[in-house]
Amino acid sequence: MVRNASSDQKWSSALPSSSEMATRRIFPADGPQLLDRFLAPPMLLGALYFQWRIANTIMPLGIDVTGYWFVYRQTMYWQCAFAEFVVCVGVGMAKHEILRRAVALALTGVLWLVGWKATPQSVKREAWEQLKWVWTYMAFDEALGMVRGGRRRW
Repeated sequence: MVRNASSDQKWSSALPSSSEMATRRIFPADGPQLLDRFLAPPMLLGALYFQWRIANTIMPLGIDVTGYWFVYRQTMYWQCAFAEFVVCVGVGMAKHEILRRAVALALTGVLWLVGWKATPQSVKREAWEQLKWVWTYMAFDEALGMVRGGRRRW
């Protein structure tokens, strides 16, 4: 914790120690930024890929959600895309942060749910292998940033 220095104290006793700064970098007070940096990019890129995958689905696709079945057909794509657009515009106009985050989470989850079923298993395995390499690079980049005293942006 940062303390105010009185006139008889040295500045070094008022400033946080290097170990405290390292702890703050890993576990920041304003939220789980380290976790966000590792999970947000693959989740959003996966949602974009699944949006493309869903658009290219030709045959009907059966989706099981906790025992309830839903059949997705290609003719439903533009209706769903328009509904997604309307929801995004409506939430953007509402300017309510919690609602915006909830809708973004719900849309990303739906894209992952439908897109996961529309994607072949071989593509999923290949994407998982590439994701492990990307996460390894990001971890090394983060560690080097901590050693050098600042986080590099890529």
